[in-house]
Amino acid sequence: MPVEFRDLRWAIAASQHRSLRQAAETLNIKQSTLSRSLRNLEHRLGGTLFERTNGGTRPTIEGQEFLDAARRIVDETEAIAARLKTRSRGESGRLTIGVHSSLSAGNLRATLLD
Repeated sequence: MPVEFRDLRWAIAASQHRSLRQAAETLNIKQSTLSRSLRNLEHRLGGTLFERTNGGTRPTIEGQEFLDAARRIVDETEAIAARLKTRSRGESGRLTIGVHSSLSAGNLRATLLD
């Protein structure tokens, strides 16, 4: 029952747009691809995530629970990826600056305090 990260994103998009056509358009995929992917996901999970009607698509109760968890997973994954990217570029972390005591009495100290 492996769930791919892509499955999470696609299910979230279907929920946000309430339309497989609009969600597929946003994701730059065919509607049939999205529909098939969601059906496969439902099969793997053993439940129905979405009610599909002529008026659109909306999450079932089980689907809403899945989507709440999916959003948390996606948000946390994106947050940690951003933190790692920032740290790898040296834009984050701890910086310690040592100043010789004879320099700390003048303009350097005032500048650092600002």
